[in-house]
Amino acid sequence: MIHRCLLGLIELTMCANRTIVIAGHDTTAGTVSWLLYELSKHPKDQDRLREEIREHRRRLAPGEDFSDLDYEAMPVLNATLKVCFLAFPRRTSDN
Repeated sequence: MIHRCLLGLIELTMCANRTIVIAGHDTTAGTVSWLLYELSKHPKDQDRLREEIREHRRRLAPGEDFSDLDYEAMPVLNATLKVCFLAFPRRTSDN
């Protein structure tokens, strides 16, 4: 589920040049904020991620959504998410 939400937000954000407001549960909003911030500082990585998402989207039938297998087949997306989760681990009130 988080992959689907992040993927849509990443794709939308990378295609638009406007201010966005990220809302969600504290940990999700924080992770997405850091992810988008880091992607904004690395345009080549942003382009690679965007192209991978677009390439996989081209393979889908009209109206079809990504499956779990589609997400697993995107190495750039998975590497990006893993690096973000490692670099900016979630913080809870217990930490």
